[in-house]
Amino acid sequence: MSTQQTLPDASVAFYQYGQRLSVAVVLELRRLWRRMSLDDIDQSWAGIATDAVTTVAAMQVAGAREAGSYVGEVLDEQGMNAPSVGRVEPLAFARGSSGLPLPEVLATVPARVKREIGNGARDVALARGLTLLEGIGRTQVADASRLATAANGIIRPDVQWYTRVLNPPSCGRCAVLAGAQYRMQEAFDRHLNCDCRHLPSTVAAPEGRLVDPRAYFDGLSPAEQDEHFGKGVAQRIRDGEDLVKAVNASRDNYRVRLAGERQAAKDAATGLTEIVSPQTFMESLVHRVNRDQAIRNLADAGFVAA
Repeated sequence: MSTQQTLPDASVAFYQYGQRLSVAVVLELRRLWRRMSLDDIDQSWAGIATDAVTTVAAMQVAGAREAGSYVGEVLDEQGMNAPSVGRVEPLAFARGSSGLPLPEVLATVPARVKREIGNGARDVALARGLTLLEGIGRTQVADASRLATAANGIIRPDVQWYTRVLNPPSCGRCAVLAGAQYRMQEAFDRHLNCDCRHLPSTVAAPEGRLVDPRAYFDGLSPAEQDEHFGKGVAQRIRDGEDLVKAVNASRDNYRVRLAGERQAAKDAATGLTEIVSPQTFMESLVHRVNRDQAIRNLADAGFVAA
């Protein structure tokens, strides 16, 4: 399978490191989850919650620390000089990527198990809880790495851009954004389990750095196309429909359904704190302000030391 991406060696190594962190966090969370019991959800969760939080936090810090090395190395590899005016604190990324404390984020997992039981799905409640826990773990670790990459770019005033790159295998929602370039202070849109990354740069990317999303799609087997894009969407693309239009139509339907599911979950879980997106959180610090103010905001939030 060809991803049709031409990436610096530092990017490839960084993505591979992220994949290893993702596997490690999932394996440890699965081990802890074996101690969960439907007979006493609160008590069994209390027995593993601290270890679960510690596991995710440790992987977040590891990813954030590696992001600092990555940004410097990938800029050097591209022949770009971009001195920093501060220092990113990796330990600060051991939190929910929405800005909430990590224990609050993970507490949505036992709440999900209880909702499943209340909805009559007791036989699959633990399995669905584990799926959510794994998704949160992977996403929080990837988010820490992404946010740390962004912060390390922002403290380098000459870094003006980042290109969004895939970390295959990737879904259609990510594929349509492959190669898109953004200002460094723009938020990184992502979904649960997304592991796409930044490629920071001091200049706009040259044409052809990344081939269009159709090249990625064509590099997949039909079975892989169905798996990552959805059977209906994949078939429409194979039948000649524009890939971006086909995926975006599916995304629109997904957003409508997700909005309903989120509202239902909030209605069923009165008292739970709504988890704000990392895009909103990061934008609150760096969006629509100049670079100096963005750095001050990151410092006030504990992410950057002057």
